[in-house]
Amino acid sequence: MNIVNRIVDNISNDNIYFTDEIENTVIEDSTFIKILYSTTDFIMNGLYIHIPLKINSTELHYKKIKYNFDSHANYNVIEKMVQLENNILIKYSNLKKNGKVKSNILPTIFNNGHIKIFPFDDNISINMKAKKSIQDLNISNCDFILKISGIWEKDSSFGITYKFMNVYNK
Repeated sequence: MNIVNRIVDNISNDNIYFTDEIENTVIEDSTFIKILYSTTDFIMNGLYIHIPLKINSTELHYKKIKYNFDSHANYNVIEKMVQLENNILIKYSNLKKNGKVKSNILPTIFNNGHIKIFPFDDNISINMKAKKSIQDLNISNCDFILKISGIWEKDSSFGITYKFMNVYNK
């Protein structure tokens, strides 16, 4: 079971822990360190954070849906996500004390003004080919979850491993 934190302000740095590193099977010549989030009530693999972005438009981009948004209109939520990533990376850096450069990815993603996500349902991808817009599918409330599963680390740098997922409320 995964618990989605609907309020990013409730995530405490003190509750974030890192496991031992293992070989990274996604990024060449790197290691992976899993993030655990633990309170007195539960322990969870990774962080799952609700992101309520205001989407301007959508388009089919190969097999993904590209969600376009205005960074300024979503400033508050973006700033909180960027700060969370930075806090995680600083905590990891302070723990390791190895002098490697932290690589913050979320500012770049959010400043680009779009995210790309595989649809949760093949029917959405098929219907989008015909309609070219997710709004045409009558999906009016679309929120996102940012899953931060761990840290990747290379010889000179490190950053978060993440995935955006969409949540459709019908």
